[in-house]
Amino acid sequence: MVPDPAPHDDGQSPAAPEDPDELAPDQEIAPEPEAEIVSEPELAVRRRRPLQRRLRRARVRARFALRQAGRSVRGSARGSAARVGRGLRMIRRAVSVARLSPAPIALVAGCGAFIVAVSVAPISSGLRLAGWLASGGVALLGVAVAVYAERALRSASRARQMIRYARDLIVVAGEQGVIREQSSSGAEVLGYAPRELVGLNLLALSHPDDADAAGRLLEAAATSPGDGFSVELRMRHADGSWRFVEARARSLLDEPEVGGIVAIFRDVTQRRALEDEVAHRSFHDPLTGLANRALFKDRVEHALTRRGNPLPAVLIVDLDGFKAVNDSLGHAAGDDLLVIVSQRLRECVRPEDTVGRLGGDEFAVLLDDVADPRDVSNVARRIIRSMQDPFVVGDKEVFVTASVGVAVHETEGVDQLFRDADVALYMAKAQGKGRYMVFDLRAHSGAIESLQLESDLRRAVERGEFVLHYQPVVELRSERIVGVEALLRWNHPERGLLQPQEFLPLAEDSDLMVDIGRWVVDQASAQSRKWQRVFPVDPPLSVSVNLSATELRTGSVVEELARAVAEWGLEPANLVLEFSETMLLGDAESTISVLKELKQLGVKLAVDDFGVGQSSLAQLKRFPVDVLKIDPSFVDGLDRGPEDSALARAIVRLAQVLRLEVVAEGVEREEQVTALREIGCQMAQGFLFARPLDEPTMTAVLERAAAAGKLGPPPKRTHAPAAPSAGLARGA
Repeated sequence: MVPDPAPHDDGQSPAAPEDPDELAPDQEIAPEPEAEIVSEPELAVRRRRPLQRRLRRARVRARFALRQAGRSVRGSARGSAARVGRGLRMIRRAVSVARLSPAPIALVAGCGAFIVAVSVAPISSGLRLAGWLASGGVALLGVAVAVYAERALRSASRARQMIRYARDLIVVAGEQGVIREQSSSGAEVLGYAPRELVGLNLLALSHPDDADAAGRLLEAAATSPGDGFSVELRMRHADGSWRFVEARARSLLDEPEVGGIVAIFRDVTQRRALEDEVAHRSFHDPLTGLANRALFKDRVEHALTRRGNPLPAVLIVDLDGFKAVNDSLGHAAGDDLLVIVSQRLRECVRPEDTVGRLGGDEFAVLLDDVADPRDVSNVARRIIRSMQDPFVVGDKEVFVTASVGVAVHETEGVDQLFRDADVALYMAKAQGKGRYMVFDLRAHSGAIESLQLESDLRRAVERGEFVLHYQPVVELRSERIVGVEALLRWNHPERGLLQPQEFLPLAEDSDLMVDIGRWVVDQASAQSRKWQRVFPVDPPLSVSVNLSATELRTGSVVEELARAVAEWGLEPANLVLEFSETMLLGDAESTISVLKELKQLGVKLAVDDFGVGQSSLAQLKRFPVDVLKIDPSFVDGLDRGPEDSALARAIVRLAQVLRLEVVAEGVEREEQVTALREIGCQMAQGFLFARPLDEPTMTAVLERAAAAGKLGPPPKRTHAPAAPSAGLARGA
């Protein structure tokens, strides 16, 4: 052991000795003095002094070396201890971060103790360095192994937790599909308790139609280790139902810890249902559930690919009168009606046939494999009959009919077949609606002509091709002109002057009737006001305008009439609005509401063609009308005997009871005038008095009547009337 330093040692260099010869090794030696002459005795003494000096100097140097060695050993020990302490602290921090188990911590502590022992042991520096390196290496290796093991354990623990709380069902199965392990989420996916699936075969759990897909999934996973495969299939739930699942499989047969095929099943039933619903909505009408145009066309294309007999047939069904229901009762009622129609159409065809809704109130039927064309006609008649029964919409009964166009022949494609059925439908509507027509090439040109006419009609409004003709209304006793009726004509640029029956049905079926009606009201109001200024009679001449079913149904005429009366300064009492008797048989409440609004404006209301609509007295009393116009068919039989004139006589008596004015239409013979006077009819119009005239000719007739005193209502009689003269209004 190194001796402790002397008591006076404070860690600094020793003080210089009193004897000048006792010099410290690190002290500077002063230069020797110059030589001097001494005596022999003195010389002998001096010769002994060097030996003593050398001995003292050797002792001093030995003590100094011992002190220096002690300092070196203590400094080295302190440095080693500091280095060991730093290492231990670093290891302790690593251990705390790695969260090691007690075994690696004990290993690290032992290595640290060995390092400390080696550091203070009296061994060579080479052995000491080797001990340090060996101990450090062992400690680091132990820590690395421990950290890896701890991480693996934690990873496995996390995996177990993830599997435990996963929403997917995870199983480990053998190559044949027998389940060996099962996660606890089986109850969530397929309703099975933990380990209830163990021992069952995946193929047995699959739907019979999907068993092959499940087998291919297991086979692919088994033959391609490490690769993942997936498929959607149906698996049996614990409650017996079938659930759509997304199955993913990966082979871990080569992994000793697993040794099987890992399959993960995710419930995708809701997603699959949503996808199916989206696909259904893409190809089906959302209101009726029928095939939409895209799906119907696709099925027709498939039917046409099967050449030969039998051939498919396409029927296009269009509702007559649906617009009236939709406008009067509202769109919700119209939707309810369409649903009922779709149900009746399904009942008219076979299960293998396709019923579709093309849009609006237009439906289509595909009859596949038609062996006998007569079968198609039977289906068309069955559809028409099914639509004749009343439809209960809400708390109301409504009536609509159906027109059907049929195309049964081999064509160039589905578009041509649709066009042929459309042409046949158009032909059915042109012949009176409520019927069916089979496409005929001979009638094709006529249908195309009608379609062209409808196209021209749309441009006629913009080009101003409509004109008004006027027919006078005559008071029978005096044969004075008391009013005029405005009648619409179409001055077609190629076909000439067209009568209303040639184009108004097209306008009624389209969206043009409101625009045409607005133009008629404006023109008639302006012309009536002009004549009232030129021919100032009291009361002024009245003008009659015909209302369409569309105008009356929508109520648009109320607003248009109020605007026209205000714009042209016309007295509302001098304006007569005519509507047919058949319009009163539809939605009575809605019609009465519109008529009351018109009456509030101050206009007169007239029922046109009365007698053909089978109106009862009770129904007539409900409507705020002022005039009844007798249909020409009743006027025509007035001079043929009592039986033929009975109906006209009854209408006049009915008008008298209800205090209504009566106008007879279609008067062509003098005998009819005489008969009308006898039954008490007040006014009449017809070819006997004047045909419908254009505005200049009608103005000339009014001028002649005014000159002859035959214009305006007759004065009140104060004596018996004179015999009627040949009126100037006749034959105009």
